[in-house]
Amino acid sequence: MKRIIKSIIFGGFILLFANGTAQTKISYKRKINAKQNSWNYFRIPDNLYEKAEPSLADLRIYRIRQKDSLEVPYLISGIWGTEAQTDEYFEILNKTKTDKGYYFTLQREDNQSEISEINLSFDNKNFDWRIDLEGSNDQKEWFGILENYRVLSIQNSKTDFSFENLIFEKTRYKYYRILVKTNEKPLLSEAAFQNDDVLKYQKFNVHKIQNFKVKNDKKSKTSTAVFSLKNSLPIHSFRIKVENKNDFYRPISIYAIDTIATEKGKLAEYSGIADGTLSSLKGADLKSYKEVLAKQMMIVIDNGDNPPLKISEIEVKTYENGIVFKAEKSGDYILTYGNQQIIDRPNYDIETFEEKISREKKDTVSLSNEMIVKQADNRSKPLMESDYWLSGIMIVLILFLGYFSYKMIAKKSESEEN
Repeated sequence: MKRIIKSIIFGGFILLFANGTAQTKISYKRKINAKQNSWNYFRIPDNLYEKAEPSLADLRIYRIRQKDSLEVPYLISGIWGTEAQTDEYFEILNKTKTDKGYYFTLQREDNQSEISEINLSFDNKNFDWRIDLEGSNDQKEWFGILENYRVLSIQNSKTDFSFENLIFEKTRYKYYRILVKTNEKPLLSEAAFQNDDVLKYQKFNVHKIQNFKVKNDKKSKTSTAVFSLKNSLPIHSFRIKVENKNDFYRPISIYAIDTIATEKGKLAEYSGIADGTLSSLKGADLKSYKEVLAKQMMIVIDNGDNPPLKISEIEVKTYENGIVFKAEKSGDYILTYGNQQIIDRPNYDIETFEEKISREKKDTVSLSNEMIVKQADNRSKPLMESDYWLSGIMIVLILFLGYFSYKMIAKKSESEEN
């Protein structure tokens, strides 16, 4: 009897889970027009990101020949914009005072690369100074770079703002000399610059957006602008262009907008991706502080008690990522993606030699149009197609179990009486 009951229970579970578990499937593919016996490079198409797993972990390349297929190792160059810029510091050689102001002479270790920005750090608070900047390779002949350039610091209970960056056209000098036009002694603690030499494979795309509407809210004292890209793309930074000519200083935040499904319908979800200051001194170059794919975004400007600013253009800089692989043998090379169940990137040997491979000559190849992969279903035909079947089977199971339980109890009682 017990064996019969166990068989019924086991059979019931088999029926309940007859639908089985779906196998991992690939959703999209593109043919790669690969060049044989060569390192190949192709740019990841913009419309791929929103269909692939967010970190691109599901990308695979296969070499198909007759009935055989082989996974091909690859590198994603510039994934999420691996920054090649590094901070370097000047040596502060001389600090002198004249009737014009205070001079500081800065020396680089070498002048092999171009620079276009010097980041100064003053220990002073609450200043508004003008600066001249010159460059030289021998400290004898000096060439003008900036004149009457404004640097500023405001620190009080409501504001903590400073602008101490010197921004100019690209230059290449061994020495730089700064004249701070003030009677107050500037306390320059350090001067740094970023090396403008970047890895050759690192590229960006700039999207200029002019079609947007700004909503000014008097009650919250904010200005809001919602804008969209054509596709979801990996965001690097933003630049906000303003028509106003007067001095201004406004806190600004940028959010990515996503849509989530709820019981009450679709709702917008806002996730902060950048914040900073929109200023007449340095404009608004805001770098995204996290890795994010975004299509629709929103800017919020805190106007305080000031009149709203007039935004003329929004620039969005996105990473241009590419794939590098070696096509060593003949066959068709296929790029596949779209399986968002894969969250771990493949582990290939060639990742160890990324720096070496970056110096190899590469052929730029193209991709075919996107093809949808037909999802073959090898599962057994489900025995239950609706909730009625499930309910019916459960009722039958309960009746069977109840019947046999009753029989067992009755038999036990009959044995005790005897």
